[in-house]
Amino acid sequence: MVFRALFTAFSLVLLLITQPTLATDNEDVFAVCKNYFEDSENPKTILCDVYMGAINDWRIFNMVLVNHLTDEGYKSKAETISEHDIFGCNTEEISRTEFLTLYLDYMKENKERLEDSFVMTIGDALEPYCDKNDRKKEPSFYLEEDEHMKKS
Repeated sequence: MVFRALFTAFSLVLLLITQPTLATDNEDVFAVCKNYFEDSENPKTILCDVYMGAINDWRIFNMVLVNHLTDEGYKSKAETISEHDIFGCNTEEISRTEFLTLYLDYMKENKERLEDSFVMTIGDALEPYCDKNDRKKEPSFYLEEDEHMKKS
């Protein structure tokens, strides 16, 4: 059952990517989601949930695929998928509210992107989250306090 839902969501997103004439643009998504937090009784919130749910299912599918490849010993393939993910980083810990807030804030600041594809804008919208949580930018050290054992 879960696999069927993931497959359906993945197929939907794949269809949106491969059919640029049918792809949903940011204008449509932003129009139905911009008042999501202020007016929860608005019927548009259902459409916003559909858009965000499809992207969230795709995000979860991607994380499951990376974890599966890692567990099966295909670490380099898992790293490649992670590095070239349209979300820009590991989004395991992002909440649905934070995800939607980042998207709405990004679209408010970048009105010129309203005609662009919704799916292709997600990575840019999540950039602040990715920058804040990018562990590669943080220096890492060995547990011993020997200055010669610092990783480079």
